[in-house]
Amino acid sequence: MQYFKIFLIGLLALSAGPSFAQPFGPSPYSEVRPELPEPGKGAGHYKRNSNRAHKDGDFREATLYAFFWLEAEDRDNKKRKAHEHLSEVLPQALSKSEEELGGMAAETAEFRGEPTVSTLLRAKRAYLELIEIQSRHGNLPAEWKVRGAQFPGDYQARLEAVNQNLDTAIARVAEGFYQEAMKLYEQNPSRRADFLEIARVLKRCRSYLPRYKDAESRFEEAKEKATLRLVFSDIQNNSGYRELFTTQMREMAYEDLKKKLAEKRLDFLELAPLQHSESPDKYNARYELEILAIKVTKKAGEPREEKRDKGVKSGDSEVKITGYYVTHSKEAVVQIEAKYRIVDAETNEVLAADALLSGPIVAWNHHWYTCRGNCDALKDHEKKNTERNNKDVPYPGDLELAQRAVHDIYFHKALTEKILPVALAHGR
Repeated sequence: MQYFKIFLIGLLALSAGPSFAQPFGPSPYSEVRPELPEPGKGAGHYKRNSNRAHKDGDFREATLYAFFWLEAEDRDNKKRKAHEHLSEVLPQALSKSEEELGGMAAETAEFRGEPTVSTLLRAKRAYLELIEIQSRHGNLPAEWKVRGAQFPGDYQARLEAVNQNLDTAIARVAEGFYQEAMKLYEQNPSRRADFLEIARVLKRCRSYLPRYKDAESRFEEAKEKATLRLVFSDIQNNSGYRELFTTQMREMAYEDLKKKLAEKRLDFLELAPLQHSESPDKYNARYELEILAIKVTKKAGEPREEKRDKGVKSGDSEVKITGYYVTHSKEAVVQIEAKYRIVDAETNEVLAADALLSGPIVAWNHHWYTCRGNCDALKDHEKKNTERNNKDVPYPGDLELAQRAVHDIYFHKALTEKILPVALAHGR
């Protein structure tokens, strides 16, 4: 088929690029997969989706669904209908792919950053889908071969050459990002933000070709100067409550944040150890938390009575007795006002800041139970409650209550909700 040979030439032209002898690591192309129909569905599902894709002008998708449809049918008359549909959409898929790849060749004539990358990834996916079409066509029984859409005899060799040239084309992308980084170097970077920009561009270069030129060593050099190294400053406590933060509380919060950051695998952020006094100059960002005010409120709830009636025998008759199951409660509520900042130590730039308001947090509560009236009317478990849990207990001290509540500010709101988003923004 003449148009199919032209299509292959166009695909080779798209992927052609300079030849590089040095070995490269894996590229994003290795993660591209063809978009295939979900297996295990019925023939009706594949038929509907093939017709939908055909109507939408996605002929490769229509062809792949048509193969699944043909394979799923179990009656000859229905197989013939699927075969007729496949005979229609397969030539259109090859012709349309020629047109699409020609447009992609024009779009990628020069490196333009992410648009070029996106186009090349689409080209690779189209290539893989065509391989899948060729493979499924080759597996069809001879009587189901589609007339007028036979593949050239050297099809496989041509596709292998396309694959090699597509991989070579990645070098064009890597070179583009590399040159962007070199231009940034020429601007005599000096601040952490400057090196962060360079490191991020080199990271993109390495994501396509990890060992491209000296991108690896340059990336490591830029990363060292770009990394945000965050240290916990002493907490400023203006609440009037002393010894508010325990060592255990700080360690728990630190370990939780450290775990969350490790899960994100951030390149440009490090969390200082809690004990950092031996090398304070190493860290170029400070986390500062200030507790402004703490209000502790203690209040008792209204007793809640539940009436209980019970019939008991008295001689030959039954009499009704009445008792009341009484639930008592009280609680201590704490509200905390605070604020935090993350400051770039080199420039004193505030990277993030916000007010924090907790709760109100129920830091402590207590329930106990009593009986009024004839307690024999109560249910068995209620009687046990009035016997075992019938004592009021004093409120904890205000400092203990404040410590319980401040954990919410320090651990959840200030660290997990506030620091983590900043870390993600500056660490990638």
